[in-house]
Amino acid sequence: MHNWSKKRFPELKWWLPIIFLVKLLVALFFLYVYTYHYGGGELTADAGRFFQESQVFYNLLWEHPDMYFKFFFGIENDPRIVDAFMDELGHWNTSSHTLSNDSRNVIRINSLLFFISNGKILVHFLVFSLISFLATIDLALFIRKWSTLSFPVVLAVLALLPSVAFWGSSIIKEPLLLAGLCILIRGVFDDLSFKGKWWRLLLGLALMLMFKPYILAIFLVVLLFYFVFSRLVPKLQLVNVVVFFIFGALITQWSGKLDSAVSLVSRQQQDFMNVRDGGLYLEIDDDYYYYVYFSNRDKFQFLDGHIAVLKEPTGAYIAHKRNYNDRKTVSLTNVGEVYPVHLSMTQAGSGIDVTRIDNSLWTMIKMIPEVLYNTTIRPLPNDKGSWLKYLAFIENILLFLGLILITLFTRRKLNKRIKRMVWTLIVFAFLVFVVVGWTTPVLGAIVRYKVPGVLALGIVGLLLIDFYKIQKILGLVKK
Repeated sequence: MHNWSKKRFPELKWWLPIIFLVKLLVALFFLYVYTYHYGGGELTADAGRFFQESQVFYNLLWEHPDMYFKFFFGIENDPRIVDAFMDELGHWNTSSHTLSNDSRNVIRINSLLFFISNGKILVHFLVFSLISFLATIDLALFIRKWSTLSFPVVLAVLALLPSVAFWGSSIIKEPLLLAGLCILIRGVFDDLSFKGKWWRLLLGLALMLMFKPYILAIFLVVLLFYFVFSRLVPKLQLVNVVVFFIFGALITQWSGKLDSAVSLVSRQQQDFMNVRDGGLYLEIDDDYYYYVYFSNRDKFQFLDGHIAVLKEPTGAYIAHKRNYNDRKTVSLTNVGEVYPVHLSMTQAGSGIDVTRIDNSLWTMIKMIPEVLYNTTIRPLPNDKGSWLKYLAFIENILLFLGLILITLFTRRKLNKRIKRMVWTLIVFAFLVFVVVGWTTPVLGAIVRYKVPGVLALGIVGLLLIDFYKIQKILGLVKK
């Protein structure tokens, strides 16, 4: 790394390997947290499940190579066939999508890494961290052109923003999502050759489509603001933002997609509320299951973890596995009846109460202040959660306080082009925070899912700050 950086980036010399080393230490911290803090000695949560399931998928290559390639390329997607060959892959059947299913794509990528890792998980962390770091270098090369800060500082900020570094050094979706976002931002906004622009556009689009399609959708929407609406009144970008949102609402209404969009967000919120509340899912048939609240689990006796026997009557919902709106209240009264367990989940440790959308656009609009409070300020020190909430709270305070101080005291004069880009990134971050806040009633998940918006605001700070003014305030400039 040192020799390569010395040739490609002589101004960095030792800084590039040092920054990457810090990023690897963050990866080890991630591994420690989800192995010993949450996992009791075994990697747990999404990281652990993705790694285990990718190993099952990799083993399928040697047992049934034809089925491995059919699953890998999305040729075969029948859930019953998947269960027949890989019944341990809970993440694989979480969606009806094929190549755009981000969970499947994480399993695909990790299964490929088993060819070089021989099952050593540190190799997976190293590769994912390296991919996101190289993409961050590419973005830093662009931002440095328009920032008053030095290249090492720009790179360090982009790579080591706490939540960006933490989630971007894992073995799940975020490192590849962030890599795609970094590459795509440079491809869109930088002055590059045709070849340099188009490979970044194609690769960035592909990575974001594969590893968080809704973030890509938000980014593509805000590009409309950059290329069209930000040009309307160049000196009053806030006016352009308001016009952009009014136009978006009118177009969505005119297209007839507004109700379906509200329904989609409402359904995602309900799904995450189920995750927050935990509970018991009891199999009925291929289409329906009973959902029993976590607090009513004691009404059942469990046999081998796969069978639940009703001990006393309890309330439940009968719900369609793929249609949130198909859901009604029932009572389970046949004491002694046996139910196959479809899924059993504990309550989320950092769950919070949020306003229920219930397919109401007006509710979504009214709850925006609540949503922004949850995504920009929380977790608070007195919120539920582990000691990690204090790190997230400190990052929130430093990020937004830093942006406020930069805006008030050390903001530099921007040309029209950079001002349009800054406002585009602000709108992008705003939409990420709002969408995440609408759908996510768990603070730990909010911290994770809002990372693309945090990166965007980090870029905004780097573009706005005037290092000369900082030196002047600190008395480092001679009068």
